[in-house]
Amino acid sequence: MSPSRRDFIRYVGLFLASAIARGCGVPPTVTCYEVAPISPEPTPPANERWAALRDCWYSLDDPRVQSFEDNDFIVGLRGQHQEALAALVAAGELDAAVAEEIAVAFGQAIAHIQRNQATCYIALPPEFQPRADLLSQEAALEEMAAQGNLDPAVVEQARAALARDIEWLSQFQAGQVPGSLEEIEADPNAIAAARILVELLLGSK
Repeated sequence: MSPSRRDFIRYVGLFLASAIARGCGVPPTVTCYEVAPISPEPTPPANERWAALRDCWYSLDDPRVQSFEDNDFIVGLRGQHQEALAALVAAGELDAAVAEEIAVAFGQAIAHIQRNQATCYIALPPEFQPRADLLSQEAALEEMAAQGNLDPAVVEQARAALARDIEWLSQFQAGQVPGSLEEIEADPNAIAAARILVELLLGSK
C-alpha cells in the first residue's frame, strides 16, 4: 500500500531534522529499523494543534481566498489561524511573542492576495516585495514537502528570507517605516517565527 500524505510528511520531517542537525547536505540513510512504526492510533493532541495551524497556511491557495474583499471563508480562515495559535500558546508549545509574529505574517499574506485581486498593485507600494516574497517562500516550502526534494541549503535560505520578511512586515504593521528589505535585520522573535514556519510547512511540526 502506498504511504499516505501524513506518513510521507512524517518521513520528510525526519529527513530534514537529520540533515540540519548534522550540518551536512546528505543525512544518514534512515532505515525501517531507525524509524518508529507508524501507529494507527489517533494523532496526539500536540500534533493536532500544529496540524491545525499548518492547514491554515496550506489553505492560502484555496480559490476562495482569491477575493479582493473579505468573504466568509477568509474571515473563518483568519479565525482558525488565530485559534490555532492561541491553542499552541496556551499549551506552552509556542511563545506568545513569536505567535504574534506568525499572526502578522499570515495576515499580510492574505492582504497581499486581496490587494492583487483588487488593484494588481499598480503603484507597487513598499509592502509589495516582502508580502510577495513571504508567499513565494511559503509556496516553495510546501512544494518541497510534497516532492520530497529537500536541500538543506535551500531550506536555510528560505528560513533567512522568511525572518527578514516577517521583521519588515511586523514593523510595517506597527506603523513604522522599515526601509530597505535587503538591509532589514530580524529580531529573535522574527527569527523564531521563521524557523517554526519552515518546520511547519515542511511537516516536521
